[in-house]
Amino acid sequence: MIEEPSARRAPTGDIDYRLLIPFLAHVTLIQTLSLIIRITTSYRAIELGLPVLWLGIIAAGFAIIPVFTALQVGRWIDRGNDARATWLGSALIFTACIGFWAWPRSAMHLLGFSVLLGFGHMFCMAGHQMLAVRSGGERSRETALGYYMVAGSAARRRCRPPACYSPSASPLPLQASSWRC
Repeated sequence: MIEEPSARRAPTGDIDYRLLIPFLAHVTLIQTLSLIIRITTSYRAIELGLPVLWLGIIAAGFAIIPVFTALQVGRWIDRGNDARATWLGSALIFTACIGFWAWPRSAMHLLGFSVLLGFGHMFCMAGHQMLAVRSGGERSRETALGYYMVAGSAARRRCRPPACYSPSASPLPLQASSWRC
């Protein structure tokens, strides 16, 4: 008797969902926290009456200072320390959040905690990229990386101010004197 070939089945994925699902939750949480804290820091700087120059310095502290160590961090992560980098980044972000909450009294405090937040964000994002690759097998690395990108984008989308959702929202930024809290 001749057997008829069965219908082709789609190959089962080789994604490790036990790693991927908590990982995506962590990505969403870290991205959300980082964006909310950065926005809140800007409002706190305005509340303290700091000049616009300090807003730029604080924002640059988040991004520019950690860049000078990014190459060494990347090499360290490439030696198999991706999970450690994510843990370290999470601890730095947590410490920065506690600092912003407990001591937002001056420009130097805001700058220091912003730099700490920037380092934590750098460690988390670099570790997250490697963990995304590890959660997928040979055939599904792109899929896992895509899930990672969607989780990060969803967190950033959630952090937009409510005025941005209004169809009549002006594309021009608000004047500092028109902010009411």
